[in-house]
Amino acid sequence: MHFSLGLKELEETFRDSLQPGTLAIIVGHPGSGKTTLAVQLCHANVMDGHKCLYVSFQEDKEKLYRHMKKLGFDLEELEKKGVFKYVRLPMMTLVDDLMKELSTLLTTDSYNVIIVDSINALLDSVKTREEQRMILQNYFYEVSRMVKGLVVLLAEIPIGEERVNLGSIEFVADFVIILKHHVARGLLARIMEIRKARGSPLKAVEYPFEIEEGQGIRVFPPPIPEKIFLGNGTPLESSLALTKQVVPRLLKGETVYITYDPFARSLLPVFLILDLLISNNMKAIFTSYIYSEDEALDSIAHALREYAGVSEEDAFRLLKKYMMFDSLNPVGEALTSLASRTILQIEKAKPDMIIFHGVEIFSKVSDYKDYWSALVNELTWTKNNGVTNIRFGSCTPREWCEMNAAVSDIVIHVRFADKNGSAVPIIYSWGRSFRPRTIEINEEVLTRLRSDFQGLVKKALT
Repeated sequence: MHFSLGLKELEETFRDSLQPGTLAIIVGHPGSGKTTLAVQLCHANVMDGHKCLYVSFQEDKEKLYRHMKKLGFDLEELEKKGVFKYVRLPMMTLVDDLMKELSTLLTTDSYNVIIVDSINALLDSVKTREEQRMILQNYFYEVSRMVKGLVVLLAEIPIGEERVNLGSIEFVADFVIILKHHVARGLLARIMEIRKARGSPLKAVEYPFEIEEGQGIRVFPPPIPEKIFLGNGTPLESSLALTKQVVPRLLKGETVYITYDPFARSLLPVFLILDLLISNNMKAIFTSYIYSEDEALDSIAHALREYAGVSEEDAFRLLKKYMMFDSLNPVGEALTSLASRTILQIEKAKPDMIIFHGVEIFSKVSDYKDYWSALVNELTWTKNNGVTNIRFGSCTPREWCEMNAAVSDIVIHVRFADKNGSAVPIIYSWGRSFRPRTIEINEEVLTRLRSDFQGLVKKALT
């Protein structure tokens, strides 16, 4: 038998740490999610057939129940079933009184998950570290063994602090979680640190997390490289002659980086993307870091009318059938939050492809190393889940362009050349499974593209 941490993403990693007789500590800054995690842990274990006792010194019962219900945890319903009990004790409760109260509760019912929220006031009532260690080791530690269960103590640390300055608490505990707020550029990022986990190897110790309505805490661990698979090796079909020239081979789940000179942008690659979506009956999320949803939709619809002669009505019908549009402000959210939102969005919409437009903006608002780490994790996650990842951005600055190219399976670069006073698009493409190639988009190529694409649109909308 083992107990649940309440976090499905970390369940397998730490299942050997939460055995009967475990003392766990959840430490965090004010408002970091300590109570949410404790309730989530309690709820998960109740769902597994255990009974949970929640002892609090400060949380108002009605307010707590109302807030937790929004996050997906109906404590009132669990209480009615007799599998959850909430007890609030006065803030000035002495150590001896708490011990008596807990002992009475434990002898009257068989709880094997016990939450104490929080122990700061309790430890403040004793003066020496020796007394604190005695309380933890001789009482709470023994309680977990007596009930053959899991005891979870919550503690608060000031914002900016990361040390657990609560006597010998880390020495005594079997499992220690620290919930932290990181602030960069005035933006908040939530980080969960697993500082100690007896019985489990600690490969990664910090995990970004978000608190989502209806879900509670969602943790986003970095993908494990040895578990990466590439879309089962499924090749994507294409119908346009231009797509076959530019991208002769693309597997489901691969990453494509489409880039262009900063002063000569082209939406020609959109036709290749729509070809792939239509030919494989796929759905995509188009996320722009520069345009609003409506602006992105209008600009692509305009390109379809301008280049391919598609009617306005058919352009909008086509885009709404195969694409969902979204916009994110990278200046308004931390990198970890943006990455978390992307994963949640993919899980909810279940697209076959995700398209990011305006990725060059991160060179102005993000640290190079932080972005590199976030990018690798994102691409690994989409590959693990077989979601084709396409990234649009101008090739500036050079090192950021090279970074995106380095982690992509296919690179497409669009530039313009002067041909008798006219700007003619030139497409360069390279892939891991095909040789580099250059295609000049002259009038003959454009004429065939229009004809082929109009036929493809007719087929898609019939």
